[in-house]
Amino acid sequence: MKHLRTLTATALVAGFALAGCYGTTEVRGRVYASNPNLEYIGPDVQVVADYDRPVFYSNSYYWQYDNGLWFRSSAYDRGFVRVRTVPTAVLRIDRPYAYIRYHHRGMANRRPHRY
Repeated sequence: MKHLRTLTATALVAGFALAGCYGTTEVRGRVYASNPNLEYIGPDVQVVADYDRPVFYSNSYYWQYDNGLWFRSSAYDRGFVRVRTVPTAVLRIDRPYAYIRYHHRGMANRRPHRY
């Protein structure tokens, strides 16, 4: 959703700039922002399903594991930067590489119902 707002804002600014030069401007079109399919794997952590890298979602960020290091981004597919402080829920992931191309395997991986 953040990418959609950014693209919309950019289109509006460009439209206003052109309007100042040429008169009236109309901006039309559709913008699609993809959201990954997330699967629950533990308390406060999800994994990006069917993805070719071990990318997890926790604490409003995406976390990628690579050669013993953790990287963080606000997007699941780009913009990762190395970090030293990682949420406990993410650090508790046993064998992060095991989640490459992960997909739901039945009821065992679902979030338990709370009554």
